[in-house]
Amino acid sequence: MGSDLILLFDCIEKSSCLKTRIQSLNAMAEIFSTNNELKTVFREKKGIQRLLKLLIMSTEMKLKQAVMYTLSCAIDTCVSSQNIAIRKGAVGLIIKMLNDGATSPLFCPSAYLLTMLTQGNSLGQNTFRQEGGISSLMHFLWKSFPVTKVNLVTWMFCLTSLSSVVNNPRNSMNQSECLKILPLCLQAIETNLDNTEFVKSVSTFIRLCLSDNEINQEKFAKCGGFICVSGFVAKLKV
Repeated sequence: MGSDLILLFDCIEKSSCLKTRIQSLNAMAEIFSTNNELKTVFREKKGIQRLLKLLIMSTEMKLKQAVMYTLSCAIDTCVSSQNIAIRKGAVGLIIKMLNDGATSPLFCPSAYLLTMLTQGNSLGQNTFRQEGGISSLMHFLWKSFPVTKVNLVTWMFCLTSLSSVVNNPRNSMNQSECLKILPLCLQAIETNLDNTEFVKSVSTFIRLCLSDNEINQEKFAKCGGFICVSGFVAKLKV
């Protein structure tokens, strides 16, 4: 099965048919989602590097999206594969695509790939901060406020990504960096109390920024954060 997987990827690299390449990548992603052993085989055959190369060399947006999804599945919950991607420049590549803006068809796939790259991985978390990724995502949130039906999904992708860089493992430096955006998050909740899914997403991010961090908790309390949250809860009960 492992040799068949590598052969399939060889065909993807050589094929000139966009539809076939995308379908094959999606098939690989499904395999990775259900078979951790094949993730290992793929990594040992330098598959992570080859996916990154294909992502960089591709000019078709749909193909890039398929590559990013396949890469996300290949590294999900696999620290060794995550680290290879990180050391081969995946973080900088993600930040570049995020900086292209929410109108780019690669914005949400980039945010998702970032989540897969940093969850459970302190190297990924720290690299993302050090290369300015947290600042980039926070800048997007500030720039795109207020939250509307048009940008709500991209907001939630960003918050999920930021949640992954502050938690599991808990990263106090990233928590402190993300603390700057919490006042805006409170405003976002206040203006979207009728959207339960969105409120849960923002609340989860706030909770993870404060989790086991007394300094952040004190700062949040001083700016009236807990009072605001209590007010939101009271309104939700009504």
